[in-house]
Amino acid sequence: MRFPRKSGILLHISSLPSKYGIGDMGDEAREFIDFLLKSKQGLWQVLPLNPVDEYNSPYKSPSVFAGNTMFISPELLLEDGYLLPEDLQNVPEFSDKRVDFPGVGKFKEAIFRKAFNKFKHMMDFGEKSLKEDFEYFVSSSEFWIDDFALYVSLSKMLEARDWTSWSRHLTGREENKLSEYRDKLKEEIFYEKFLQYIFHKQWDELKKYANERGIRIIGDIPIYTDLESADVWCHQELFKLDSKGIPVTVAGVPPDYFSKTGQLWENPVYRWDEMAKDGYFWWRKRLENTLEKFDIIRLDHFRGFEAYWEVSYGEETAINGSWSKGPGYDFFSSLKDCLGEMHVIAEDLGHITEEVHELRNRLGYPGMKILQFENLDDFEDDAFLQNIDSNTVFYTGTHDNDTLYGWYKKEYGEAEEGYEVALNECRILIEKLFKCSADMVVMPVQDLLLMDSSERMNLPGTKHGNWAWRLSRSQFENDLVKGQTEALAEMTIDCKRN
Repeated sequence: MRFPRKSGILLHISSLPSKYGIGDMGDEAREFIDFLLKSKQGLWQVLPLNPVDEYNSPYKSPSVFAGNTMFISPELLLEDGYLLPEDLQNVPEFSDKRVDFPGVGKFKEAIFRKAFNKFKHMMDFGEKSLKEDFEYFVSSSEFWIDDFALYVSLSKMLEARDWTSWSRHLTGREENKLSEYRDKLKEEIFYEKFLQYIFHKQWDELKKYANERGIRIIGDIPIYTDLESADVWCHQELFKLDSKGIPVTVAGVPPDYFSKTGQLWENPVYRWDEMAKDGYFWWRKRLENTLEKFDIIRLDHFRGFEAYWEVSYGEETAINGSWSKGPGYDFFSSLKDCLGEMHVIAEDLGHITEEVHELRNRLGYPGMKILQFENLDDFEDDAFLQNIDSNTVFYTGTHDNDTLYGWYKKEYGEAEEGYEVALNECRILIEKLFKCSADMVVMPVQDLLLMDSSERMNLPGTKHGNWAWRLSRSQFENDLVKGQTEALAEMTIDCKRN
């Protein structure tokens, strides 16, 4: 399905300004949508909205269905009557530049417990519509929410997210043992369901606010799931695991120009043959869930649906792996029969074969291009810019890239050109990108604001210090809203992307 000619900004929820230490789904998110509207943007791209792992990565989550409850807005909890004004009077002085994940988690856990107690009180004393709304959410989420709430509750009690380290009764999901713990942990399970109810309610309202203003939200869907997740624990038969739940093989990327040893991921790979038996029902439920959250989904590592690199568990590098066939066109055809036409962007970067191109073209999904991976000499040629496949989403960079200005300095040397000249060259590149024939253009907010490398979101290959970047209130109000609204709107109109 082809997309209209549009442009947009990549900014994850966590990076929005907020006095509560992390961006959330409250007023600042709506202010950002208002900025997009006034600057004539039609797209807002975010990273996965799922809970994060111990390194705060949204790409390794304990659930591909659940929402990250750290994005719940305390102000909206107050508006809805779950908190009192005094509950928000002693907010710690969080940094406005970086997320203090442990500090934010401790603060929000405390106010969430207060909100939960008020929620239970309201449920017990006649809030019939609230009770019905909550029960409807739980019943409509039955495929995943009971198992997720139990998994999180068990993880807290046992102080271990690695379910393969639990007792064999729990690892093997023996029903009598699960029932015992469902009863023992019923209050904590109720709490986790409450948090998911609030998250989804706030997100639905935020998405509605965006859609009513003509803003479509793009969201990522990682191809793989984390071993330490409710998804793998509850559906072990769908993954290549041994009898103890340990992966037989894990996913990765073979050696290439960027890495002599490849990339070794810790995700277990799917048993696609098993998934095909019920028409990829697990994936269908996953995509149903994701399509409720986003208007457009970006399928991460699209090439893995054609063929994927798998490595024996225990290998130290990805060198000794092999290619295995993915589900291919049958997978997407089966999902289309159930879900209808999906608005999908295929992340087709990296080791891409002719077979991958053929699959994407057959499906009609737009592919991706990254400015930082292109030859800038080509950008001097107007014919090149106008002959780019229109069924393309062209990015200045993604969350995994250096900022545009940071990259330009390293590639072309700020010392030679001078600070202002380098900044101007980056502005020219952005304008050329907007003029090109690609249907959609997206840039991280750091690139719009020409920030340096210290403001990047993630450095691939490292675990610590990532995902914490935030846009300060001053940067949001002065550099973005006051500094960019008119200029961005003018460029967007001139390039016919409004």
